Amino acid sequence: MKVNDDSNGGKPADALTALLEAAAEAGARRAIEALSHEQPDTLIDIKTDPLVTYRRYLNAIRAGELAAFKTGKRTVVKRSDRDAWLTREGARVPVKCATEPVPDDFGDDEIGDILRVNAERRAGRGRR
Repeated sequence: MKVNDDSNGGKPADALTALLEAAAEAGARRAIEALSHEQPDTLIDIKTDPLVTYRRYLNAIRAGELAAFKTGKRTVVKRSDRDAWLTREGARVPVKCATEPVPDDFGDDEIGDILRVNAERRAGRGRR
């Protein structure tokens, strides 16, 4: 289709508008089609999930709040089930971390030093 063709009444913008509308409609159809196909639910290993602790998973599974499946030696849950369970729990999402942060507001005196050393030991970063 020629955009500068005068056969459409001298209005090349009409042809361009029609072309853009057709492209937009095709893009919208593709987007609707992509959204209508559900992605398969991914499985999350309860031992390696960074959002929820292993013990919390076990407590929820034993209480019947969360369905779990065995795949070989791994225990897994569906991501959608986990997200729904966390929403029901009130979005209390503890983050696993190797060490707790040590506060720096103990003061500069001898008692502050003792409290700081104790906090570092509890966090696993201090001298033993």
